[in-house]
Amino acid sequence: LAQIEESCRGADCNDGHLAIRDFERHVGEVWVLTQNIDGFHTRAGSSNIIEIHGDLHHLECTRCGDKQTVKDYSHLPYLKSGEKEEGVFPTCTKCEGLVRPQVVLFGEMLYMDRI
Repeated sequence: LAQIEESCRGADCNDGHLAIRDFERHVGEVWVLTQNIDGFHTRAGSSNIIEIHGDLHHLECTRCGDKQTVKDYSHLPYLKSGEKEEGVFPTCTKCEGLVRPQVVLFGEMLYMDRI
């Protein structure tokens, strides 16, 4: 997922995201249900968003449970030299455990609080 985030870094919302935002502003209360994990609806300015598969920018440590929201992964520490999969997995700034985005991966259950 870190490689996906890196390859998408710098991308932004498109005219479709902006049209949905404008529709919401014109009509009033609109809910946006998306399977995308890129956070573009938030960047576009929509306010009532259900990200059914999560957001790549919301991270959680698999060891200590620390949660953080990041703009991108460029500032995150990664596994140290000599460790298996060095430089592939971001690590927690508090405990050095592995962090993962709060997204639904293949075979995982959806977040029940979003259904």
